[in-house]
Amino acid sequence: MKKQCKLILIGIILVLFIGWMVGSSSLITAIRNRGVEIVESGDPKPECGGFAFFEIGDVGETSEVKWLQVKDDIFDTVSGRGYFYCVSPEAVEETHVTLLFCSDRKTYEIASWTIEAPWVGNNYYINVDPTPQSYSMFEFLVSPLNFKKGDYEIYLKGTKEDGTVAAIVNTGYHLLRRAGKTEIVWNPSQEIERLTDYEGWADCGIESIRRDGNGDLLINGWGIFEGVNSDETSCILEIFDENGYVGTYTTLPRAITYICDYYESGLYYNCGFMAKIPQFSGTTLKMNIYVQQGDSVYACSYGFESDEDFSEVTSYERNELF
Repeated sequence: MKKQCKLILIGIILVLFIGWMVGSSSLITAIRNRGVEIVESGDPKPECGGFAFFEIGDVGETSEVKWLQVKDDIFDTVSGRGYFYCVSPEAVEETHVTLLFCSDRKTYEIASWTIEAPWVGNNYYINVDPTPQSYSMFEFLVSPLNFKKGDYEIYLKGTKEDGTVAAIVNTGYHLLRRAGKTEIVWNPSQEIERLTDYEGWADCGIESIRRDGNGDLLINGWGIFEGVNSDETSCILEIFDENGYVGTYTTLPRAITYICDYYESGLYYNCGFMAKIPQFSGTTLKMNIYVQQGDSVYACSYGFESDEDFSEVTSYERNELF
């Protein structure tokens, strides 16, 4: 009898343990995400559009404060903050910011909340671009333990009070959900096949180049095909070092205004781009910039070179590419 009781007790413990293992993620997630609005769907990855300044994560930041991180806790808590300043005729404080985590199979839309951050309005964009207001800052906190395993691109979406979407931007960040691990990586560029032909010349420029602690090359610039709305174009970088061709990489768009001011046209608000060239070990950098519109490709009529520490970038007119 005593032996049977022990077996029954062991059986109960095993059932409880298996039940805990099966349901723990759901329980933990429910506890951590209490009060956080999450909408799950099978929607495809969204099309980016609209005109919005944004920042999330710590790309380009010298502060030790992480704007986007996975906390080392039982929840795998993903916390982040940033700003999203949507330029539209409507009052910007009426734009609600949500985050979209999009894989090839699943989309999770996460609500954020607005925070006060006077430094955005006072300092950040002085002499660069129109000044976002302090109410454009947002924060979010979520446990992704219930997310299906996969690679999730992170988007920001601004929605007006009437429910219409003001802007959607791809941040370049990815949330990677693997067995027992959650990771955040910044990867705005993909390597593609080298381009073999172009139809004409485009206008382009480089704003900044720096190599980070991992040896990755971070590049900000712009590119337009004159007379074409930059919402319809994308920029591609062809990279060379002192030994020759390195690779060809896609970029992600970002909003800037000074090119519109220079050309006196509202077509080019989204002509900026950001890129990351992984593990660039060269001491000399040369690049060609292409502007793509559908199946048509235009090349930049300038060459760009940089010195060993990328503190200076030299551009000069060229009749042919590198």
